[in-house]
Amino acid sequence: MHVSQAALAAAARAAAAKGFDDTFWLSAGVAGLALPASLLLRRPIPEGERMLAVQTGVEPRQPALSTSNRAAFVVMLIASLAFLAFTIGKTLDAF
Repeated sequence: MHVSQAALAAAARAAAAKGFDDTFWLSAGVAGLALPASLLLRRPIPEGERMLAVQTGVEPRQPALSTSNRAAFVVMLIASLAFLAFTIGKTLDAF
């Protein structure tokens, strides 16, 4: 049984397209985790405030996140993890 060149070319294109789709969805899922993680980034403490804290013998600390910010972080983290699980499931479902 001989397979035509056209059928081989179509199968190769389909396999390459599936690989690109799977890579896109997995990278989108992983990138989705970066958004809630960015909420944890804080601004630098101003130098005057830092110097005052050092002079008084207190360790300079960032202010605590507000309750609403923490709740938003948790909701976004759960949503991004669900999206990542969806993308992994979408990729594995193709097998």
